[in-house]
Amino acid sequence: MGLFNNKKNKKAETEVVLDHKAQELEQSDDKVMESQDEAASQELKNPEGKKMEEEKKKAAKRTVEQIAAEAIANATEIPNARKKQEQEVKKYVPKVNEGMLGFAMFKDVVFDVEEIIKRLKEEVGITDVQVDEREKMVSLIIKVDGDTFACSHMAMPVPRQEAQRQLQFNFVEPETAQDVKDHQAFIVLSRINDSVLIRKKACNSFSKIATVLMGLDNAAAMFLPSLNYIISPNRYRAFLPQMMDAQQNGGNFFPILLWENIGLYPDQNGLSGCTQGLNDFGLFELCLYNTKRDPKNMYMILMQMSVKYLVEEFPFKNGDVIRLDETHEAVLKEQNNILYIIELQ
Repeated sequence: MGLFNNKKNKKAETEVVLDHKAQELEQSDDKVMESQDEAASQELKNPEGKKMEEEKKKAAKRTVEQIAAEAIANATEIPNARKKQEQEVKKYVPKVNEGMLGFAMFKDVVFDVEEIIKRLKEEVGITDVQVDEREKMVSLIIKVDGDTFACSHMAMPVPRQEAQRQLQFNFVEPETAQDVKDHQAFIVLSRINDSVLIRKKACNSFSKIATVLMGLDNAAAMFLPSLNYIISPNRYRAFLPQMMDAQQNGGNFFPILLWENIGLYPDQNGLSGCTQGLNDFGLFELCLYNTKRDPKNMYMILMQMSVKYLVEEFPFKNGDVIRLDETHEAVLKEQNNILYIIELQ
């Protein structure tokens, strides 16, 4: 009986344990179901969140090949080094130089403001002049034909011997050369606004003011640093009658010799001559190339062509055949910013 009772008791204990395990599994299944029901409920409440999560997972699975293929498909142009070389080279087009600057040099430091204002009115008809004094420097602010110019007096020579160094490249009278070497002061004449006028008209206004400055008793010379050009007072003032006559009678005169320098130099078996200043008007410089002509004749050819080109606005261009005199012709060849005048044999 004792043995039977022990077996019976063990069986009863085993049944109790099994019942307990079954209850634990039921509770676990219930929790899983509850969790799934809660997740399903959240998905129903936020469908966009689920979609974004799916897209993130999908994007994360993209291969390198897929990424590269998408990049190529979205590219508008694939760089090609040869393509750049095959592009047509753009032709050089000179740009108009809006700036105007000149140094009127004087034998002493006298700056007679009243005399200058009087001469501006009497000689060239300019009346809108104001005196500006600041920081021990006196300037005249001059308005004419829509432009504004400044005359600022400097009681010292042009710095760094700049004007004296240019004497070797200019044809000036011995007296003028000496005055340039010994000058004691200068006036900076400049345009201080962006003119709405064409450059030639603004240059005329500039030249009228400079002509008045060159008429002062202590004037030494006019120096245009952009052209490395030095002009004596007498030569500068020689154009005043033509300028005033054109102003009064509507003529087409322009003092080109005040805005263009012509240089001659040896070249191979002959001489070459080149203008300097036409670029400032948006034109090509002219170069009479490697000729055996007399220097005076070269100078006259270049000056006559410059007048026709700038003043009369004749459209010289690459490839034109022109006549230099009764028996000689030349062809124009453009290179960079120069039209070379090459005589035909």
